[in-house]
Amino acid sequence: MKKVYILITLLGLLLISCTGEFDGSVKPNVKPTVRFSPSPMVTDSSDINSTIEVSRKEIKVPWYANDADDYDLTFRYIVTTDSSITLEDGEDAILNNEYLNGNWKQTKNMYANVSFPYSNYNGNEENFVESFVTYTDTVSSTPDTTIVQEINKRTVYSTMFLYAVDSKGARSNIVSKKFGRTNIKPEKVKLSSDKLGVKLISQNQLDTLVGIVDPYMILKAPTETWSPFDFKWYSKDDDGEVTLEYKWNLSMKDNDGVFETVDSSDWSSVGQKKSFSKILFDKARSSGQDIQEFMFSVKVRDDAFVEADSTTKIRFKTFLPKMTKGALLLSATFYSEQKPNKKRVMIPEEEDHLNFYKSLLEENGFVNEDEAGDDVDPVDQYGVHVMDTEGVANLQTLSEYRLVIIASDDWVVGDMSLIGDNEAADWRNLREYLSVGGKILSIGTDVINPSGGDISNKVYVDDDISTIVSSNPFLSSYIGMYKIFNAHGYQRMVDEVGFDDYDCIGAKTYAHAPEYVSMRFDSVKTNSAFNYDQGSKLYRFRDNGLVMANIQPFIINSGTPIFSLYSIYDLEDMGNNIYKDETGYEFSVTLPNDPEDPNKLVGHTTGTIGTTYIKEGDAYRTALLSFPLYYMNNDETTVNGETYKPVSKNFKALIDFFDVSIDPFEEEEGE
Repeated sequence: MKKVYILITLLGLLLISCTGEFDGSVKPNVKPTVRFSPSPMVTDSSDINSTIEVSRKEIKVPWYANDADDYDLTFRYIVTTDSSITLEDGEDAILNNEYLNGNWKQTKNMYANVSFPYSNYNGNEENFVESFVTYTDTVSSTPDTTIVQEINKRTVYSTMFLYAVDSKGARSNIVSKKFGRTNIKPEKVKLSSDKLGVKLISQNQLDTLVGIVDPYMILKAPTETWSPFDFKWYSKDDDGEVTLEYKWNLSMKDNDGVFETVDSSDWSSVGQKKSFSKILFDKARSSGQDIQEFMFSVKVRDDAFVEADSTTKIRFKTFLPKMTKGALLLSATFYSEQKPNKKRVMIPEEEDHLNFYKSLLEENGFVNEDEAGDDVDPVDQYGVHVMDTEGVANLQTLSEYRLVIIASDDWVVGDMSLIGDNEAADWRNLREYLSVGGKILSIGTDVINPSGGDISNKVYVDDDISTIVSSNPFLSSYIGMYKIFNAHGYQRMVDEVGFDDYDCIGAKTYAHAPEYVSMRFDSVKTNSAFNYDQGSKLYRFRDNGLVMANIQPFIINSGTPIFSLYSIYDLEDMGNNIYKDETGYEFSVTLPNDPEDPNKLVGHTTGTIGTTYIKEGDAYRTALLSFPLYYMNNDETTVNGETYKPVSKNFKALIDFFDVSIDPFEEEEGE
C-alpha cells in the first residue's frame, strides 16, 4: 500500500510540470478604488456628487473601497473651504497645494468623523464661499396674534478630498464631495441664581443689577444660614442636538469704575453651574471698598464656534460684615398718628421712648456714635435706627454692630414691624446677622408676633391654648422657643367697660437667675401712651394702668428662662376676688367667662416671658423679652438692703450677658 501512495505522488508532480512554462516574474499590483457612500442626508441618494447640507459640525462620512489584491488599505482625506481647489486642476495640483500640503488626515476605517468648518479652513480666504437665506419662524400663535421671528440662515461650503493607499504604496484616484455647513446661532444664555433671587434672565435683560438697595453679605465659607453666591445657566440651539459650550467670567468694579476679571473659565460643555464665596471675600477685603460691585457673565457658542448675539450678565452689590461698633438701638416702635383701619392702642412719644433706651445704654458705658469723639473706641459706641422714619434696617446696617437691640414697645394691629411684608428676606437678615457672630436682644412682641398681627391668627393646638412654633425656625432655632401661649379670648390689651379680662402686672424673676430682679408696670408711662376711643365702645386701663394684657408667655426647650409673667394672682389672696400687692394696693378681679364655653371661667395666664439663649459653641447669643420694657417702673427701690433701679439693673445684666467686647472676627483677622 505504501508503494502505491508514492507512485500516485510522483505522477501528480509530473502532470503539474507539464501544464505550462513559469517565467519567474511577479504579477502587477492592482491599485485600489474608492468612492463616497451615498449619504442619507441627500434627497437623491444615487447622486453622490450633490452638495450635502450639514446642520451639525461633526458627522460621520462613509465611503466604499476595493482592492483586488490587497486588504490592507489606508485612507487619507482633507477638507477645505477654498472653492478654487478642484479635481479639474489635476491630482498632483491637489496633492501639492500649499493650503492642503501637510494637513491631510488618515484612517484605517472606511469612514471619518469630520468637523465641517464654519469659517475659512485649509484655503485662501478670498475663495471662501458662503450664502444666506432669510426666513421666518413662528414663536407663538393665538387666534388673534401670531408672533414670528426672522432667522438668517448661513451656509458655508466645503470640499472633502479622499484617496486610498494599499500596503504596497499604490494610490487610488482622488475623489471629492461638496458639503454645505448650515448653522443657526444659539439662544442667549438663560442665567439664574437662588442666592440673588434671579430666575432665568434671558434675551430681553442684557445687563441686570441686583442688590442695589440691600447689598448681599459676603462670608469666607458657607454656614448653616449663609450660602455661597450660586449661578446656573443653559441655552438651546434650533439646529437640534448640538453640543453647546459656555464660558463664564467673574469681575469686580475697581475704584476707577472699571470691571477687572477675578476668575474665569475656558470654553467647556461640562458643568453649567458655579458658586463663589472665598474668592469674593478675599477680593472684597483687599479692595478697601465699603460696598463692592461684582459682575458674573456667561456666553455661549455652538459646535460651529458661533456665539449668541449677546452675553448674559448679572451685576450684584456686596459688603463685608464689620461688627466694629458696640450696639444698635433698632426701634421697631410705631410713633405715628392713628390711620384709618389701624388700631393704635399703645404709642409712646418718640423722644421719651428713645431717651429711655439711650439712658440705659449710656448707664452701661456706651456713647452715642453721633456725639463720640475720635478717642472713643467704636465698640463703646451705640447707634440708633428708627424704623418709623428710616424703614427696616438692612443687613449691612445690622452687621456694623455686635449687638442689636430691637425695641418694640407699641401695641398696634396690622402695622409695620421689623418682620414686614418681605418676611422671608427679613428673617434671613436676622439669621445671617447671627450666623456671623451677631447678638440680638428682642424686646416686645415684634419678633414673636410680626407685622402687628394677632398671634391668635396662627394655628393653635392644645385646645386653642398654645401654638407650636416649629413653623417659625427663627423662634425655635435662634431663641430656643417651643410654644407660645395663646392670649386670644381672655388676654386683651384694654378693658371694655365691665369686662375684666387681663391680669399681668409685671415681670417676675426665676430663683436660678439672681442677677435679675422683678419689675412692675409704671402707671404714668402706660397711661400717657394709651389713648384709644373707637365709636361707642370706651376702652380704658384697669387699676390706673398697673395691669396690662397681651403679654404672651411661652415655653422654651433650650436656653435659660429669666422672667415669668407676674400676675395679679401671684399676689396675696384676700378673698372675694381681692388681691393685695407688697405696697398694700388691692386689686379687685373678676374672672371672665371663656368665649368658647360661657359656663367656664378662664384662669389666669402664667409662663416664661423672658429668656436668654446661647448657641452651642457660643456662635451667637440672643435674649427675648415678650413684654414692653419701656412701660416698666424704673424708680429706685430697696430690697434686702440693696438699692437699685429695677430696669437699669436688669438691662446691665443683659449687657453683661452679651459681652460686646468679644470681636467675632478677631481670630480671622489674625490669619
